[in-house]
Amino acid sequence: MYYITFLLLFLIVGCACNARRSVYRRNSRTLRRLSRNYDWEVDEHGGLRPIINPAKVERATKECANDSYILSTIMQNYNRHKIPGGQVEVKVEVWVQEITTISDITSDFQLDIYISEMWLDPALDYSALNPCKYNLSLNSVLLEKLWTPNSCFINSKTADIHKSPFPNIFLLIYANGSVWTNYRLKLQGPCLMDLTRFPFDNVTCSLTFESFNYNTDEVQMSWTPSGVSKMRDKMELADYELVDIKNIRNEEVGAGFLDEPLLRLNHKI
Repeated sequence: MYYITFLLLFLIVGCACNARRSVYRRNSRTLRRLSRNYDWEVDEHGGLRPIINPAKVERATKECANDSYILSTIMQNYNRHKIPGGQVEVKVEVWVQEITTISDITSDFQLDIYISEMWLDPALDYSALNPCKYNLSLNSVLLEKLWTPNSCFINSKTADIHKSPFPNIFLLIYANGSVWTNYRLKLQGPCLMDLTRFPFDNVTCSLTFESFNYNTDEVQMSWTPSGVSKMRDKMELADYELVDIKNIRNEEVGAGFLDEPLLRLNHKI
């Protein structure tokens, strides 16, 4: 009887030890990876408890790639004249800051906007370099060395980037190669004046945004889900009130459709 009891106890202890060893083997790869930054100790329940090792954390931080190394690496063989992937989709978003003037004499308007463009450039992917940061905030100097869609408001009368106190251009490159640019612009564009109900005129002002150098097979422009936003809830001039702002993609023009982002502002007296 004692022999059987001893044998059962031995088997139970043996199974428990084997189970514990199998758990350790199964987790050994994870533990080795985590141990780069942590030390480990056995807690009161027999489990493993991580202890932060400051020296290891500091060493791991120093080993990540800094901004200078990343930029020098990705720009080494970069070709700014090559379309990313042969065809690229550019997402567009506009924030209307202020509508400054509407002229019924010259049939145009002036406004200040922020315009964002976003696209993916696989040649700028630096995720494999162990970056210290997964997005790089840069200025217009580097932007001149990158491929861009060379987009513009093709029907604007004038368009200027604000330069006070420096060019108002923002550039962000994500680790996967996504590029986000943002410009602050002062624009002057055309308006269509409806004077049939004078003096209660309706004024429609439109701006069309597209790539100047590439066709739609090479660069596809489209609105983000938010499209166009106002930075102030109510925008009024001395004689006009903004009724609505629309962002349109497919606009019927003659025998076809305009397949470019279109910004349309409607005003009334």
